[in-house]
Amino acid sequence: MAGPVYALNLFNVADRDEYLAYSRRSSKEVQAHGGRVVALGRFREVVAGEIKPRTVLILVEWASKEAFDGYCNDPKIADLHPHREKGACDYIWHLFDKLEDLRPNSELPGDERRWPIGGLSEKTPSPLAKRFRRTRVKIDKIVDRYRINTNQVFQDQRPLCYHHRR
Repeated sequence: MAGPVYALNLFNVADRDEYLAYSRRSSKEVQAHGGRVVALGRFREVVAGEIKPRTVLILVEWASKEAFDGYCNDPKIADLHPHREKGACDYIWHLFDKLEDLRPNSELPGDERRWPIGGLSEKTPSPLAKRFRRTRVKIDKIVDRYRINTNQVFQDQRPLCYHHRR
C-alpha cells in the first residue's frame, strides 16, 4: 500500500544516557528521512488488553514505507541505531498503513455492510481477512444488541448512549 505509514514505538528506558544520545540526533534524522513525530507519551494505566505495559510511546508518521526503510538502513546514520538498542528495552516497533475511514456503511443491514479496508473482500482467503470478518461480525452484534447509533459514535463524537435489548 502506497502512502503514509505510522510507526508505533513502545518501550522502556534501559539506559537513560544511551537513549538521550539517540534522541538528540534522531529527531533531525527522522525529519530528514521523511518522518514526523506525531505523538510522545508516558504510560498512564492499563484499560484493556494483555500486553505488558511499556513506559514510553512514540508515534511517527512516515511519508512511505520506503522513507521508513531509508531511515533504518541509511549507512550515514548507522552509528545512531545502537544508541536506541542499548538505551531501550522491551521494544515493540510496529508499522501501520494509514486508513481514511474505519466505519461500516450503516445504511446497509447486517451482513451487507462493507468495511472500507482495501483488499479484505469475501473472496480474499488470507488469515487476516478471516480474522477481520470475525471481528466485523462481533462488532455488528454489539451494535445491534445495544442499538448503538453508529452515526453518533463515528461522526458526531457525542457521548455514547445505548439501550440494552433483553
